Amino acid sequence: MDNPLNSDVLARLSEHPEGISEYELLKSLAEHPFLVQIDVGGDLGLFRRHFALMNCLYGLRQQLAEDGWGLGISAMHIQLQPSLGQGEGQGLTLSDPLASYYLDWQEFDNTGAEEVEALLTGFWRRYDALEHQSQALEDLGLDENADWRMIRRQYRSLAAQHHPDKGGNCQDFIRIRRAFEQLARLRGKGA
Repeated sequence: MDNPLNSDVLARLSEHPEGISEYELLKSLAEHPFLVQIDVGGDLGLFRRHFALMNCLYGLRQQLAEDGWGLGISAMHIQLQPSLGQGEGQGLTLSDPLASYYLDWQEFDNTGAEEVEALLTGFWRRYDALEHQSQALEDLGLDENADWRMIRRQYRSLAAQHHPDKGGNCQDFIRIRRAFEQLARLRGKGA
């Protein structure tokens, strides 16, 4: 399906050679008939507008690559760019899992309110974990370069030192355990 946003998005990108954020681009297209048509309100409506725009951008990136242009795509910065080499954009698009996702309209059709809720819940859990990562590392006396092996070793050492059964402070032990669990969730490890 040819995305109905293509010409309007290209026009907006041409008006902003320095680039534009996804938010600003969507805001400038808020009254576009296609976006109005697919918007069902709430989080699902937001997902649908986002998906339609990303479908447009990744499709345009493929088309523009054939003409020697690149399209940088991120939520904070979308920008037309001269391509650095022959076929560069095409290879990038083919190996990009986000492009594969957004270019598949079945993903749009198969995503309902429950799936959007699950995506948002997962996002906020990861965000919360990232937000607290630096504090958790500090609680364990580690810096941000610590790998999982270092985290686990430091936790075991501190847990043994602060465990209430070994004369340690209960609050310190709880703080250390929470820090370890936070880092385990963030890194996909079982605590």
